[in-house]
Amino acid sequence: MKKLILFFVTILLVGNSACNYVKKAPSPTEVFMSHYEAEKKSDLVILERNLSRDSLKLLKETAAKKNLDEKYLIENSLGISKSGLPEIRNEQIKGNTAAIETKNPFTGDWDKTPFVKEDGKWKIDLNKFIEDSLKRLNDKK
Repeated sequence: MKKLILFFVTILLVGNSACNYVKKAPSPTEVFMSHYEAEKKSDLVILERNLSRDSLKLLKETAAKKNLDEKYLIENSLGISKSGLPEIRNEQIKGNTAAIETKNPFTGDWDKTPFVKEDGKWKIDLNKFIEDSLKRLNDKK
């Protein structure tokens, strides 16, 4: 009986230690900040890693139609590198979607940057960002 109890205690201790070493996936805010740094460094690998599959598909389709360089489109996907890292607030997570608010340096408005969880990691959802931006423009008319 002592051996059985010792076995379970060992399993619990090893399990808890292993959990402490598992790295937590970056939050939406951390992904946004990583994207900003990658834009400054023109790090295409990180930029692509931070965008959702649908966002990358949209950028590739746009690049093909407009004959623009894909790297240019991805580097300027959120236009944040030229104006510096904006203020960030109100990270909200709901299931597999999330959003943060970033202060637009040109208008002073708080824009929502949407995220989607893919393969357990937060990705910037440019499709939703564009959709929401177009809706706001139409609402102002």
